[in-house]
Amino acid sequence: MAILSVLLLAIWIGLGGGISPTSPQQDQVVIGSAFVLPAGSQMAGDVVVIQGEVRIEADAHLDGDLVVLGGPAIIDGVVEGDVIALSPQVRLGASARVRGDLVTLPGALERAPGAVVEGRQVTITTPRIVSGLRGFLPGAAPEGLLAWADRAFRMLLGGLGLILLALVVTFFFPGPVARSARTLELAPAISLGIGALILLLSVVVILILALTIIGIPLALLFLGLLSGAVLFGLISMGHLVSLRLGPSLSPGWPSGVALIIGMAMIWSLWSLADLLPLCGGPVIRLLLVAMALGSTFLSRFGTRPYPPPSARPAGSGPEGTPPVHEPSREAPSTST
Repeated sequence: MAILSVLLLAIWIGLGGGISPTSPQQDQVVIGSAFVLPAGSQMAGDVVVIQGEVRIEADAHLDGDLVVLGGPAIIDGVVEGDVIALSPQVRLGASARVRGDLVTLPGALERAPGAVVEGRQVTITTPRIVSGLRGFLPGAAPEGLLAWADRAFRMLLGGLGLILLALVVTFFFPGPVARSARTLELAPAISLGIGALILLLSVVVILILALTIIGIPLALLFLGLLSGAVLFGLISMGHLVSLRLGPSLSPGWPSGVALIIGMAMIWSLWSLADLLPLCGGPVIRLLLVAMALGSTFLSRFGTRPYPPPSARPAGSGPEGTPPVHEPSREAPSTST
């Protein structure tokens, strides 16, 4: 419980420096700087380090839990409690000893012969959808022609998978998708604001749940629910684009073609956002995710209209544009 308290305090304050204890018996939170426990020294209390390097030198003794978020962790001494390192590099030296559990990310742990972990060793596996998108994150794409070909191939597979999912969801749940799309049309700013707030709170909740072994399955479940809400919102966004494209298509084309084109446009915007200068790529993705998540939340996964019918003029959308019509029985046809 103490380690949860100090993490909440760190996130709530949101400072760029460290929060140092006035006594070696207190918990310590360090944000954006290194934490070093020198050789031969001893400290009692839990330690949380966010975006900073951690080093527990040989013969050093930490009587508490150690949580590392983002920065590398090098342990050559003794940690009496659990070690939870959600970071790209965790190295246990030959003299390292962890009395409690050790939680790391896949491929991050380097364990020298002689290092001892007395508790359980847990590896948090990332969902497949996150692994599939990892190559599109800034700085993650390798160099070379083959690397770009691999990236384009994965982009194509991801787009086909999203389009197929959109066709299935729209076919079986045309009403909820239409209600969520109407929310995006009538309340885009509110959807963006609510989605951004939910994202911020979700980061806090997932970090808190990930600090305990019991809470890790709940964190993964919460992450899955969040991902489902974002996917549903993106499908609704593609459905809205398809309705705008529908009148410009040939009358003989099936309505499913417009949805395919709409989802392809959304996926292309997501995948090619890295070509924008500076931080344009992450900003575009955050805007898409926030709007998708906000529309899903406001419409309760499309189970209720937002805004309520009494809160908007009947028969019209914003600025006089026609509203998205909700299908009652028939779904868009995907066959020719």
